Amino acid sequence: MHEVYWIRHAQSTANAGARTDNASGIVLTPRGHEQASWLADNWPARPELIVYSPYVRTRLTAAPMLARYPLVPHEEWPVHEFTFLTRGAAKGTTIEDRKQLARPYWAAMDPMLELGDGGESFACFHERIAAALARAARPRKEGGPLMIFTHNRVLLLLMQMVMMPPRDAEEAMRRLYATLGVWEVGNCGVLRMVVDDEGRVTMGRFGVGE
Repeated sequence: MHEVYWIRHAQSTANAGARTDNASGIVLTPRGHEQASWLADNWPARPELIVYSPYVRTRLTAAPMLARYPLVPHEEWPVHEFTFLTRGAAKGTTIEDRKQLARPYWAAMDPMLELGDGGESFACFHERIAAALARAARPRKEGGPLMIFTHNRVLLLLMQMVMMPPRDAEEAMRRLYATLGVWEVGNCGVLRMVVDDEGRVTMGRFGVGE
């Protein structure tokens, strides 16, 4: 048996309502840095591996944990946020602006739709997160816990895949859209995934310090 802790990044400037340009380069707010430090200070067990997405905000969230456990190996995995708007459309926008810009995309509900210029199709997002889930579920030599710093939509999709696997990317897309604005994993929120000796996977919330 081994455990995997999927963690949403700390509060970013985009979460706080600021205008941002490139989704991959968004940084943390002062509050976000406090959240990341608190998480590292209160984490209950030494991880076997620390993973983060290519986006700056997950690296910054992982930084205090890396400082606490300097001998623990760390890796970058493609567990970044689903970013479907083009770079040009998203440049200089707030999160509320992007919600409005996203309406036509979600109305089309086409998992193969790719807007170009940095935009990703839902089918591609679905495929890479399925691959990350399979990678995290593999048996490990040491058997210690993994920590994976990632993003809200990634976590929402993962919960689907584990708890009620969708038939295909189209069903996953419809379910994900139905949850947006209704439920989310908070900044530095943690989902605990357990993989038993038979390879069966379960997932639920995890409260740090409980």
